[in-house]
Amino acid sequence: MIHIVSQLEDEDAVDDLGHVVQAVATDTALIFTSLLALQDIQPNMGPTHVWPGTNTVEHHATLWGSHITGKLSVEGADEAFGVAHRKMTLRQGDLVLYDSRTMHCGGANMSDQRRSVFCVSTMGPGIRPDGTTWTMLGSLRGRLRLSDFPLSKDAVAAPTASSVADAGNALPLPSADVKTKLSKEAGIQEAEQRGVPPLEEWQAAVQCSFCGKWRPCGADEAPRLMQADNGFACKLVGFSCNQEQRYSNEEIDAIF
Repeated sequence: MIHIVSQLEDEDAVDDLGHVVQAVATDTALIFTSLLALQDIQPNMGPTHVWPGTNTVEHHATLWGSHITGKLSVEGADEAFGVAHRKMTLRQGDLVLYDSRTMHCGGANMSDQRRSVFCVSTMGPGIRPDGTTWTMLGSLRGRLRLSDFPLSKDAVAAPTASSVADAGNALPLPSADVKTKLSKEAGIQEAEQRGVPPLEEWQAAVQCSFCGKWRPCGADEAPRLMQADNGFACKLVGFSCNQEQRYSNEEIDAIF
């Protein structure tokens, strides 16, 4: 099952008009987001910058391993990720679909307009997103699923083998130092084996943005675990991340 949250989102705060480019960052939870442009997004409106293919463990390790704050400039990100950013200039009605873990940042809006988008996000069960992601009306939470929005057969057709191969070849490669770091940590990549807790204890779960492992928690505990200051140490990359890798995908699948 896929949960859906939606919101009408101003990509600029009231005081952001003419603001400088934001620092490059990434969301931590596995969320797929679609953005519908409500007006033409021109280059001088500070369109969102994205770095294609940077939703991987290696690229997240590059961001958090090389920069204590987990923030990069646009120029620094181009160099660190080995791929040039793209500006999402859009026409009214254009739809952008992306993995929210992809590196991105807001551009400098030098126009006299605010840029607004309609945002719809889909996420796996048990993920409690933080910030403005969780904005659906309380009366609708837990009721809407992806199956409530059926697509045509053509729209859901599986990609061909050639298209998958082409997409894989187009992904930017992680830097050599990141590969070396991950190789050195290979001996501690396996998460500690633990028994699967009973279902009633799984009120929520958070995911390590680096290694993809899950950690169960209480619903009231999840927001705190999503904060960097209260994060856990990820054994895979050797430094602090927002969520700890306590449980394997197999253990999660046994519950959900």
